[in-house]
Amino acid sequence: MTPRIKIAHLLLSPSSPEDIPQERWESVMDKQRQSINAFSALAPSFANYTQHYNIVNRTELPVDSCAQPSIINHSKDFINNPPVLSYGHYGAYKAHRTAIEDFGDYDALLVVESDVVYNMTPEEMTKGIYDAYEFALARQGSMVTFGAVSYGEASKASMSDTAVYYEHYKQIDHFLCAHCYLVLRTERESMQRKLRTTGWHAWDIWLYWNYDTRVGIYAPLTPVVHEPLGYSTIDYQDKVLGGRAQS
Repeated sequence: MTPRIKIAHLLLSPSSPEDIPQERWESVMDKQRQSINAFSALAPSFANYTQHYNIVNRTELPVDSCAQPSIINHSKDFINNPPVLSYGHYGAYKAHRTAIEDFGDYDALLVVESDVVYNMTPEEMTKGIYDAYEFALARQGSMVTFGAVSYGEASKASMSDTAVYYEHYKQIDHFLCAHCYLVLRTERESMQRKLRTTGWHAWDIWLYWNYDTRVGIYAPLTPVVHEPLGYSTIDYQDKVLGGRAQS
């Protein structure tokens, strides 16, 4: 029986740029259009494809519910000097949280950010997602990340690669790439409970702090998604990571 996998595509409302300059907003929307074209092409092959539209956050930045309030930057200037938590970070956290809370009765949930595309054909990406699900399921895994895997300073893998390698995947003891990731049904209630009982943070760091070494997390040996060059409403800049233009 084919597993029932839901795709949750986290998108920004095109008609609500708020105070983001027009040229930068057009860059954001160009990346989003690329992402929509890529992942909507997968919709017929999955149990559900949902587009979650959110207004870019330029107003909410709560302190009391934050896991690290000392690095919050309340400035409306488009400048981020890490370590920092910005309006964009909280907006992304809320978008991911909503997707997890709206998991539904599915075998797995694929969460995709608005500026993510894949490096293969739709047919190959579809197969890659289902294959990754079966691989993780057979090993009691909880998540699969499809992006590049990094090493964080606080991770046990910060100074060396401690991944366990398989033929096509590796098991990682940290989790930093949250651009496109699969959550298996077995982790649904646990993740929803953690969201209710822990403070907010940048979403990749929230996952890192709550899941580093705690559950089985896998990644393809070669990343299959990336972010096109363009403006980031979280980092307030363009940047290049891993040999690809990302933001």
